[in-house]
Amino acid sequence: MKKLAISTGLSVLSALSIVGLATQPVAAMSFALTSEGASILSWSSQYNFSEGTFLPVNNSLVTARENLLSPTKNPWLNNGETGFIFARGDLDQKLVLDLGQTRLIDRIGVDLAPFPGDREVWDFLEVRVSLDNVTYRPWGNIGAPDGIVDITTPSHFIDQPDRLVRYIEYSFGPHSFDYAGGGSRIRTLYANQTTVSTVSVVEPSSTLSLLALGTLGVVSSSNARRKQQKDVDSNVR
Repeated sequence: MKKLAISTGLSVLSALSIVGLATQPVAAMSFALTSEGASILSWSSQYNFSEGTFLPVNNSLVTARENLLSPTKNPWLNNGETGFIFARGDLDQKLVLDLGQTRLIDRIGVDLAPFPGDREVWDFLEVRVSLDNVTYRPWGNIGAPDGIVDITTPSHFIDQPDRLVRYIEYSFGPHSFDYAGGGSRIRTLYANQTTVSTVSVVEPSSTLSLLALGTLGVVSSSNARRKQQKDVDSNVR
């Protein structure tokens, strides 16, 4: 068993660093993933099979929603379609994402079908956020609901200073120009923390924390005894 050597002048922060509990860098994170506990809470509409001739596969509409929150895209139509598609004629296309718990994020984004293209989002993208799914506050937007084409690239990200968020509402404006008012196609949703953090939380109940604090206590006691012994030696001399 390896011994842990700590100098008598060791600070609390240094000792916690030795056992891995302080000032450890944290990589950027993506929270809009089913693997992180996220889910699609609601949607204004979804593709209706009466709109086309393709057949459902792989749990169909559920898979289409799950694909929004996964890097792995599984087809839900027998033509190989993997994107989420709103229903025909939806004039106010929306998705609400539940991150599963409150998250600290600074970037929200989406991959979609842009104009010109197949089942495009074209007028605007608007994002609002909430902690309770009741009160929503603006996060940002691209374009405006003015009937003018503003969405011409497939990937869009809106950055803000760090904010605690649990629910995210994505608004995509009216349906596409295709298939007699066919719904727009959304591929992936993002809710990210892009800043690399060096802040860590020490939980006193953890074994490592107790070990660190116990070690510091031993060091502190040892230092006190050494000081007392020096005082005794000085008096003897």
